[in-house]
Amino acid sequence: MSLHALFQRQHSSVYAAIRSFAEQEGVLRKLAGMAAPRPKQHAFWRMSVDVTANPRPYARTLAERQYVYAPAPTPGQKPVAVGHAYSSVLLLPERERAEPPWVVPLDVRRVRPEEDGEWVGAEMLCALLADESMPWHGELVAVAGDVKYSKRAFLLRLTACPNAVAVTRVRSNRVFYRTYEPPPDAKPKRGHPRWYGARFALNDPATWHTPDAVLSWEITSARGKVHTVTVRAWKQMLMRGRRQEAMHMRPFTLLRVEVRDASGRLVHRRPMWLILFGPRHQELPLQAATATYYCPVFKPRMSTARRPGGV
Repeated sequence: MSLHALFQRQHSSVYAAIRSFAEQEGVLRKLAGMAAPRPKQHAFWRMSVDVTANPRPYARTLAERQYVYAPAPTPGQKPVAVGHAYSSVLLLPERERAEPPWVVPLDVRRVRPEEDGEWVGAEMLCALLADESMPWHGELVAVAGDVKYSKRAFLLRLTACPNAVAVTRVRSNRVFYRTYEPPPDAKPKRGHPRWYGARFALNDPATWHTPDAVLSWEITSARGKVHTVTVRAWKQMLMRGRRQEAMHMRPFTLLRVEVRDASGRLVHRRPMWLILFGPRHQELPLQAATATYYCPVFKPRMSTARRPGGV
């Protein structure tokens, strides 16, 4: 614009206008909400939250620098840098296979050294979902997050947003529990009630019980290869909490995702574990919930469902 013949200002005027416009809090967010395309394939919105590092190793006078995570291409080098960390909330629009991948940045905030990045992301999400001027206000929103967003603090903070469902990945060494169900002939006992049932270790198949649902479908990758995605779901699962974190009152759905090629071999080194957490997490279909975190750009070719035990 500054090089256009009709633009009668200086080159720095563009940056001055951006700075002046950005000072109006919430304007950019409202404009992004107005331009956000409504979902058509699913009955819910999809968002993502993450913390991105901005390394500034040579800015010695920069205020509030901290150690941030920065992947290093050199093998054996620690993924640590000095700079700032920014928490961002993105809208994941639906798209067809021919469309290029794109996202809509909704909000970005710098994480200060004394703040927790995941907690800041939860605050940003709740503020976005509570804004009545946004098109997704009062509607179901699935929020994709990496392993670090499966911590109790983030999940509990997100439960304050009744329309948000967290779809987060968990490490394969986590331990969860089944919801305790007393035997039909059990007599009432005095003392503290029992909340947690049998142990469920993700790295120990001997502790797994029969899944509540099994779903399989085929996807075609960008290179034209056909893969089979199999999801096993265990409902009414619990994670351990603390005195201030009543996790026994927050059951969730645990998913185990396997992706195999045409020969039956695993595409990835190990299966992926996901959890669906939130007051309305049971409203998300398993296939759509999995696609929120994994392979959202793939288009399913066909879908078959199997539910063991008549569930």
